[in-house]
Formats: sequence, C-alpha cells, structure tokens
Amino acid sequence: MSNAIHHPWDTPPAQGEAIEVAKGILWMRLPLPMALDHVNVYALDDGDGWTLVDTGFSSRKSKAIWQELLAGPLAGKPI
Repeated sequence: MSNAIHHPWDTPPAQGEAIEVAKGILWMRLPLPMALDHVNVYALDDGDGWTLVDTGFSSRKSKAIWQELLAGPLAGKPI
C-alpha cells in the first residue's frame, strides 16, 4: 500500500474554470502570492445560488478570476 495521496483528476481546473467533483459541487483554484501558490475553493449549489468554501486572497488577480468564474461556471447565480 502506498502512502501517496491519489487524486482522481490528472490536472486541476484551469484559471477561470471549474471541475464538477460531485453533483452540485464545483472545484476551482485561485493563485496565492507565496510558496503555497494556490488555494482550492469550492462552490456548493444550494438551488437558488452558491455557497462558497474559501475565497482565496483579496487581490486584483483573484478578483478578476472571480469575475470569470461568476460569469462562466457559476452561471451568474447569486453567492
């Protein structure tokens, strides 16, 4: 048995994109300005909108990516 972490996806979501990891759960990534260079963020479809788990850092780049996500994978539904 290996102690390595096995991940079911070969690549993480690209900037401004999301991967549906389970019905109604989207996985996204945002950059961080440090050695740990990203944060995984999740959107949970609650029917009328989205509940976000983590939102990353407040930076111009992250805000621009959130605009892409809101217009794209999150389909304009309220947070």
